[in-house]
Amino acid sequence: IVMLSLPLCSLLYRQDPMHMLWLFIVSYLIYATWLCFAFLQVNTNKGAYVSKCLAGFALLDAVLVSEFGITSVLICLALFLLAVIFQRVAPAT
Repeated sequence: IVMLSLPLCSLLYRQDPMHMLWLFIVSYLIYATWLCFAFLQVNTNKGAYVSKCLAGFALLDAVLVSEFGITSVLICLALFLLAVIFQRVAPAT
């Protein structure tokens, strides 16, 4: 629950809460979906759960930098994809 609520706390510290709010919402939904997907595997495969959570940090970064614009979010999404791809070669755990 803390992992899901942490990005919502960042709304309090935004310089302009209404600026780029749509980007925050989209980024948060992607992050929350990925995290819930990871939580589904916690009982069956803890290694997969941990790797998904570690890759999800890039999505958390995307939520937190969403006030700076779409470019910042796209960079974080690209890094997330790279993390998922590289985990096939070198597991995060």
